[in-house]
Amino acid sequence: MQELIDSLMKSKGQELIGQLTQKLGFSNAQGEGLLGGLLEQLGGLFTGGKAEPSQLLGGDLSGLMGNLDFNALASKAGVSAEQAEAGVKEVGPNLMSEVQGMMDGPDDLLKMVTGGDAGGLLGKVGGLFGKK
Repeated sequence: MQELIDSLMKSKGQELIGQLTQKLGFSNAQGEGLLGGLLEQLGGLFTGGKAEPSQLLGGDLSGLMGNLDFNALASKAGVSAEQAEAGVKEVGPNLMSEVQGMMDGPDDLLKMVTGGDAGGLLGKVGGLFGKK
């Protein structure tokens, strides 16, 4: 999963944060907090068995939205829960599209989801933004 997160942040991180700042008025730090928290939660959903890999490959954002903790995302980003939800709806489709483009099929996703140190995901995501 860490490989997927690193790749997403490298290829699309600034673009997704830009969407949040330009369209929803988030600050850069708020955008980073929301995106980092979102990736962290998505990783936890898949490694914890609360979401099926087919949801990610199929682009089923609506099915994943119900499993996200918007209060926790809001806390990470320093915004309201409503703003966090709006932010996920804003960047979600592009994020899902990028993930789909990185995968050849379910085997690739399963390898990325189960192949790394899922327990250290929280610290690794924080490390992307210079926080431990």
